Amino acid sequence: LQAPANEPPLRARLAEGWRRFMATCPHLYDQIRYLDRDGREIIRINKRDNASVIVPSEELQQKFDRYYVREARELPGDTIYLSRLDLNIERGVVEYPIKPMLRLVTPPLAGRLNDGGMVVLNFLTQPILERLRGATDRNPLWMLDAQGYWLLGDTPDQEWGFVLSERKSQQLGIVHPALQAELDASPPSETLVHRTVGGGVFSYARYNPSAYTAALLPGVKLHDGPNSYWTLARWTPAEQFAEQMQPYLVRLWTMWGLVVVLISLGSGHTAWANQRRARALAAQHAATVTLERFIECAPDAIIVSDRRGVICISNTQAEKWLGYEP
Repeated sequence: LQAPANEPPLRARLAEGWRRFMATCPHLYDQIRYLDRDGREIIRINKRDNASVIVPSEELQQKFDRYYVREARELPGDTIYLSRLDLNIERGVVEYPIKPMLRLVTPPLAGRLNDGGMVVLNFLTQPILERLRGATDRNPLWMLDAQGYWLLGDTPDQEWGFVLSERKSQQLGIVHPALQAELDASPPSETLVHRTVGGGVFSYARYNPSAYTAALLPGVKLHDGPNSYWTLARWTPAEQFAEQMQPYLVRLWTMWGLVVVLISLGSGHTAWANQRRARALAAQHAATVTLERFIECAPDAIIVSDRRGVICISNTQAEKWLGYEP
């Protein structure tokens, strides 16, 4: 594209192309926008009622004050910016019902779109969070950001304290300081860790979202903010942990019993097969000895050859008849 993206013909073509693109995955994308160098929306495609629509020019907004725009502007042209997981904000106000969002932002596109603008692609994350919420019946799974705020908590009222001022106190370090101290003492790792803390078992693992996103975009440099990892965690009272482990132990012993039975059956079958083979070899040897004795004691000369005419067996009468040992 050589013309500026705010020229009407190019803008119309881009808008329609992006609308069709969004329509292919209505449950994945929420917005595609093109911002000019001053942060004003020039093109915007929204998801509305499971349809992708082009937003009229009078509804376009100024987004220069948003953190992901400011930070993406500082990146080199071959890097894509990944935002933190937070809530969608429209005209300075959190959108309700709340809409958790991740964003990919290109840096200024000078040389390609010719005007230093940026493309912003919004991903819907609510379906993923709801699947995590329903993953366990007891002791809900938590998802925390790097500052210890709940992205997924015991209840929805506990979540998004870094965006919603009325939930500012809903932070792991305030509600469960011993658990936050355990996280602070452990380096970020995707290894699942179990620690006995506060009369229970604290299980957690940390994930770097940019690593997984980069796997979907091979060859693309991806940038995210400092400490932009997520922690998946669960705290289980000690008695519940033992109770929950009991079925696993029973299953483990059951599986081990089956393994022992299979090994025993396998060993027994091997022994039986070996005995059968030994009896067959003994019978074959006895038959061979009997045949050799019959041939040797026969009153007539006996010579046996293979299909090539090579003599394999002869008896004493054959030697006497021929005058030599064949």
